[in-house]
Amino acid sequence: MRTTLDIDEQLLREAQERVQAPTKTALIEMALRALIREAARDRLIAAGGTMRTHRPPPRRRPR
Repeated sequence: MRTTLDIDEQLLREAQERVQAPTKTALIEMALRALIREAARDRLIAAGGTMRTHRPPPRRRPR
């Protein structure tokens, strides 16, 4: 999908050099994936390691 973005050229160049992204498109995709991972991590941390609707799996007894 093509999109027009207004991004600070210096910021874009510095980010591209630091992560060694081959293209601007690759850089933006890497940044979006990192942002999604960070948001998911933050959501898990906020949950405090609990899932209220989750039931532990049944345990197997040794034979």
